[in-house]
Amino acid sequence: MSQNSLHKISSPTGIILRNRTYWLVLSLLLILLLHSCGKDAHIQETTETRKQDLRVETAREVETTYSDEGKVKVRVNAPLLLRHKQKQDPYMEFPDGLEIQFYNDVLKPTSHLVADYAIKYENKQNVIIRDNIVVRTAKGERLYTDELIWNESKKRVTSDKKVTIYTESHKIQGIGFTANQEFTEYEILDVTGTYRLSKKELGIDNP
Repeated sequence: MSQNSLHKISSPTGIILRNRTYWLVLSLLLILLLHSCGKDAHIQETTETRKQDLRVETAREVETTYSDEGKVKVRVNAPLLLRHKQKQDPYMEFPDGLEIQFYNDVLKPTSHLVADYAIKYENKQNVIIRDNIVVRTAKGERLYTDELIWNESKKRVTSDKKVTIYTESHKIQGIGFTANQEFTEYEILDVTGTYRLSKKELGIDNP
C-alpha cells in the first residue's frame, strides 16, 4: 500500500481528534463563563444589600425626649428603632412598639401611651401609631383604639377609627377622635354609645 493511501486512511482520525479538542475547549469556556456570571451576580447582590444596610440605621433600647422652650414635654421609649434615610421622605420606624409619656409645663405626667407599632415621617412631623393602643390619663381615664395620628408641630392627636373611652363612671364608644397631645382635652367626633358602668366594672363590691 502506498504512502498516499496510508495518509488518506489516517485522515478521519485526525478530524475526530480535532473535533474532540474543539468541544473540550468550548465546554471549558462555557464553564468559565457561567462561573464568571454567577460571581458577578453575587457581587451585585452583595453590593445592593450593603446599600440597603447603609440606608437604614438601627438602634436598640432607645429613649428620646422632646422639649419646648427648654421644658421636656414628651419622652419616647422603644426597644427597637429603624431610621430609613431616604432623601425624599426619611422616616423612623418602631416595629416592636413604643411607649410615650406626655408632660405638662411643670413636668407632671398628663398621659401615658403604649402601642405595638409606630412610624414617624420626619419631614411631615407626623407619627402614625397603630395596633393595641392604650392611653391612660392622669384622671384615670383609659382610651383604646387601633390608630392615632400625632401631629408634632400642631401638638394634636387625631383618629378616624373606632374609639372606646372609659371614664370614672361611663364607657363611651364612637368613631373619630381629636385631642391635644396631653390628652387633657378630647372629643369623640361621632358617639355611637354611652354606657354607665356597673359597680362590678367600676371595681366596687356590692354591699
